[in-house]
Amino acid sequence: MIPLPERDPESPPQALPITPGFAVLLSLLLAFFQVVFMLMLHGLGFAAGPGTWGIAVLLAFAFSFTLAVPRIASPPGFHLGFVRPAPLAWGAALFLLSSILLISEADNILKQIWPLPPELSSHEPSGSVAYQLGLVLVLLVVLPGTQELLFRGVLQPPMVRQFGALRGILYVSALNALALALMNPWAVASAFTTALVMGVVRHSGHSLLPSLLLHALFGVITLMATYEAFDIPGFDDTSAAHTPMMWLAPAALLSGIGFSLCRAAAAATPPEPPASETPPPEPPEG
Repeated sequence: MIPLPERDPESPPQALPITPGFAVLLSLLLAFFQVVFMLMLHGLGFAAGPGTWGIAVLLAFAFSFTLAVPRIASPPGFHLGFVRPAPLAWGAALFLLSSILLISEADNILKQIWPLPPELSSHEPSGSVAYQLGLVLVLLVVLPGTQELLFRGVLQPPMVRQFGALRGILYVSALNALALALMNPWAVASAFTTALVMGVVRHSGHSLLPSLLLHALFGVITLMATYEAFDIPGFDDTSAAHTPMMWLAPAALLSGIGFSLCRAAAAATPPEPPASETPPPEPPEG
C-alpha cells in the first residue's frame, strides 16, 4: 500500500474547486428547487403571491448555498466579496441605476418578439397588506441578497479566474438568467442584462457591496414602477410598447458614465486577504 502524504495539521483544508460544470449544476438546481418549494408551499395552503415566491426563493437558495459552502475558499468573506470596495465603485453604482430603463427596454423588445400570455400581461398588483409587504421584501431584500451572494459572490470570482473578466461575467450572467428563466421564460432578457450590470460592478469594484447596493436600488425603482409612480411610457406605463428615446438617451449617457467609472475603479489595487489567512510562502528549492 502506498502511504498517503500527511497534511500539516495547522494548514487550512483546501476547498474543492468551483468548476464551470458545477456552476451550471448549481444554477439548474436553484431553478428546480424554486419550483419544488413553490409547489410544496401551495400544497400547504400558502396563497400565490410575492411572499410565497420569496419563501421558495430563500429555501432554494439555502439548499444551493449549502452545496456551495465546501467550495468557498478561505477566508469565506474575502471569497464572497465582503471587503472594502474601490471608492469609485459607489459612484459607478449610482450612475448605473439609470440602466434600469435600458434593461426595461430590452424586456420590451423581447415581449414584442415573444408576447406574454394574457393571464400574465393583465396581472395587477393586489392592494392587500400581505401582498405589498411580500413584494417589498422580495424586491428589496430577497432577490438582491440571494442573487448577489450566489452568483456574484460564490460563482463569479472563480469563473473570472478561469475564463477572464469578460467571458467570466458573461458566463455567470447567463447562468443567473437561466436560473430565473426556468420559472419565467419571459424574464430572460431583463434577468441577463441586470446580471451583466451587477457583474461588471462587482468585478470592477473588487467587492460585492456596490452590486448589493445597486441591486437593492433596482428593487426600490421596480417597486415604485409596479405602482406606476413614474408615468414613463414602456416602463411603468405599460400602455406603451416601448420607452421613447427622450428617456433612453439620458439613461444611456448616465450608464456610459457609470461604466467609465467602473473601468477606473477596476484599475485600483484589489484588496489582499487577511494576513492571518494568507498561506505561508513555499520554501525555496535547494
